[in-house]
Parts: sequence; structure tokens; C-alpha cells
Amino acid sequence: MREVEASDSLRSFQPVFSGEVIMDVFDMGPGKEVGLIKIAIREAILDGLIRNDFASGWDFMISEGLKLGLKPVKGLDQMIS
Repeated sequence: MREVEASDSLRSFQPVFSGEVIMDVFDMGPGKEVGLIKIAIREAILDGLIRNDFASGWDFMISEGLKLGLKPVKGLDQMIS
């Protein structure tokens, strides 16, 4: 029973960085890159590399975007104010 509950919990897990946040930060529309960044963030959180909050995941999100050739147009301070 606990295995099922743990599985359901992981399945419904949502990182703090939504697709809308990613699109806003990189000034872009929906696309493959948004999904790739979301997957990388989710995996990093589940692997314990970052916490599921803006402050600890911000640099990771930016670095994943840069790897894809994206440039951020908004900073962390603009997103949390």
C-alpha cells in the first residue's frame, strides 16, 4: 500500500518552475525547449540535486536554458517580487 501511495505522490509531483515561468524568463512561446527544461528540473529535484523552490532551482533552470541556446530576459528578483 505504501508503495502505491509513494508512486502516486511521485506521479502527481509538480516542480515550482511551470512551463509558463520558463517561457516568461526566456521570453519564448511553447515548444520543445520548455519541455526539456521542465524534465531536467524535475529530474534534478527527484535526484536531490536541487530543492523544489525558486531560489535553489533558479541557476539550474538558467543553465539548462543556456545549454539550449536560450538567453534569460528576466532575473530572479523580477520573478519573486
